[in-house]
Amino acid sequence: MARQVTMTIDFSFLADPAFRARLPLILLLAVLFVFSGLMLAKASLNIADLFDIPRYEFNIAKLYSISFILFLVLFAIAISLSIVYGHGLGLGAALLPLPLLAITSLIFYLVYSEMLWPLLILAASIEAAAVAGSRQEKITFSSAWGASGKALVVLLLLAFVYVAASVNANKEHYFDSLLGSAAELAPQLKQQVGAACGEIILGAMEQQFTEETVSEQLKSTVPRETVRSNLVALCPMIDNLNSTQQDILVDASYNQSTKMALDIISSVKQTIRTTLAPNETTEAAPEELNETAAAQQVAELKTKIFEFPAAKTLYDYFPLLVALLVLSAAYLAKYVIQFIAAIVCVLVVRI
Repeated sequence: MARQVTMTIDFSFLADPAFRARLPLILLLAVLFVFSGLMLAKASLNIADLFDIPRYEFNIAKLYSISFILFLVLFAIAISLSIVYGHGLGLGAALLPLPLLAITSLIFYLVYSEMLWPLLILAASIEAAAVAGSRQEKITFSSAWGASGKALVVLLLLAFVYVAASVNANKEHYFDSLLGSAAELAPQLKQQVGAACGEIILGAMEQQFTEETVSEQLKSTVPRETVRSNLVALCPMIDNLNSTQQDILVDASYNQSTKMALDIISSVKQTIRTTLAPNETTEAAPEELNETAAAQQVAELKTKIFEFPAAKTLYDYFPLLVALLVLSAAYLAKYVIQFIAAIVCVLVVRI
């Protein structure tokens, strides 16, 4: 006969004076939750930013903008107050903030429709902090660090699922956007690399091929006697001149050769500058034509890429790879939030 195991989870709680004294914390949590959501919305972090390679410099700047920094601080404080609220309470009482935060998220959705799921993820993380706090015997920096860490693990897991699902729902669009951005960036990158290499070459030529160095190189390569012999072979009458006159002709020959060499070097330098100069189009193509050409370029690039089996596998796992990329970046922010939350917990308990 199979053995039956019954598990009971008690969600009931006693509304004693100690619990009622903590009810204002729930309202304060809701206020912090709203302001942290506003800062996150103002930071304007979008999944599409990951695939806009030419604008990476501007998109990365969002991560250290005032709005995003304020979001991290406000969210960390919300996590800490949730831990303080849940400390010493049963599971039922610790779960009370979740309905209020969920309703707040739905109200927030009426203004920022794209923020619903991110806010629900934040709400779940704050609630996880309250549950983790309810299991702590005493709030210290170490226990607050552990409780906030558990709450943020919930945040990271839910964020991973959200990003993967969002990218998977628009996988082809995001993949095409990534290829288009890469194709758009390639000529710019090629030009920048070429310009940098050209500047290095031109700088080396400026240092190595001065009039003095070229003249010395010619004199060391072609001895004076060889130049004198060549001049005599070209014009036998030179052999009748005295040594001083012959030396003047040899020096003139060296000077003329140096001038010709410098002219050639100058021509080479000008050719390099002309080659590396950006192409300026006097007449812009119509926008529709540009979009059509870009779409064709992406289609051709995708066809070439998919000729490799590894590229097809990369496309199949594209949502998971993007989610892992976001997760690795969010993991760094986790320690910032965790540190602030632990400090605030200790300060609140001591007040």
